[in-house]
Amino acid sequence: ISGLIDVLDRYNVENIYMSKISIQSLGLGSSTDQIYGSFVERGSDLNVPISEIDAGRSISFSPSVTAEILFPVSSSAFSYSKASPPELLMEISYKETSVVLLGNASVKVQKYLASSTLSTPAQILIVSHSALPANMSDKLVQKLRPQYLVYSKALAVSSTAPKKTQKKPVVDPLSYLPESNKLNTKKVGTVHLISDGRTFRVSDK
Repeated sequence: ISGLIDVLDRYNVENIYMSKISIQSLGLGSSTDQIYGSFVERGSDLNVPISEIDAGRSISFSPSVTAEILFPVSSSAFSYSKASPPELLMEISYKETSVVLLGNASVKVQKYLASSTLSTPAQILIVSHSALPANMSDKLVQKLRPQYLVYSKALAVSSTAPKKTQKKPVVDPLSYLPESNKLNTKKVGTVHLISDGRTFRVSDK
């Protein structure tokens, strides 16, 4: 989060949106990180409004661009843990173009989204983790059926070979996607999502 302090200093930030639910409020963490506190303090110094949001909230950036917050939900609806913390996840729509930002959501969180929150396919799925088969929920992928995947860390694999500690092979739920549609930011660098609101294309140039 330290990089966000530089963002506040470099850009004219109008609003800060943060998760309404935190590991501290859930009792999963004992104290607030000092860098996190510095970020909030810097935002306050610059008079940037801070809004705490959770699932069900809609943010309008313009008449044609909106963000639907998918997660987190109340602790009565989802059993949080340190392995599945309350991360802020959203779907950003520009007219008919839909992008789901899945962050570093665990498979448990992904399964919850597949069963209760998401209702429409997304053209583009963005994840912060490796997108290896073990990190992706088959139910969520089937529901979203993204045309493109943007991810970081290790390269995604389509192999069904089992790990040494596994008895059954792990099938890649994203195997239907051609490799050219799986964009690894560690490999290709910046990924551009280009849309006119009706059609879209993804480019690494």
